[in-house]
Amino acid sequence: MKIYTKTGDKGITSLFSGEKRFKDDTRINLYGTTDELLAAITLALEFEPPAEIIDDLNNIRTKIFQLNADLATINNKNIERISSEDVNYLEQLIDKYSEKLPELKSFIMPGGTKCAAFLNLARTICRRAERIGFELIRKESVNENAMLFINRLSDYLFVACRHCKEI
Repeated sequence: MKIYTKTGDKGITSLFSGEKRFKDDTRINLYGTTDELLAAITLALEFEPPAEIIDDLNNIRTKIFQLNADLATINNKNIERISSEDVNYLEQLIDKYSEKLPELKSFIMPGGTKCAAFLNLARTICRRAERIGFELIRKESVNENAMLFINRLSDYLFVACRHCKEI
């Protein structure tokens, strides 16, 4: 199978359903951004994150694959969508690590370790994905849990970044 289709040469790509869209379509932009987010998290994993968050980040990477399939699929009930349980999973992680961190009393400067810096980069990419997602919601239907997941993920990445910096 060839990796290239040549449809992209004319600025066209396909959703998982086969529906054709322009490459600058909001939905394509959204899951392209979450793909970029996945790359940033993968990069953070290369810079010695604390052992306790390695499994979290690997689980989250798997969920981002599921998120991308969710965002790239319209009107197909045969895929596993992001669920409220996925959102709850992130909330539990946020609570777990927040309890271990000092209370925030002011804005903090990102960084401190290479891993923390890359997690902060991932957080900002996630925030961009959220903005694009809300642009998409004004145009067409999006799984509400997918948007909640993106929002909670940016919160988790903030806490994970702090955790990397604090230990």
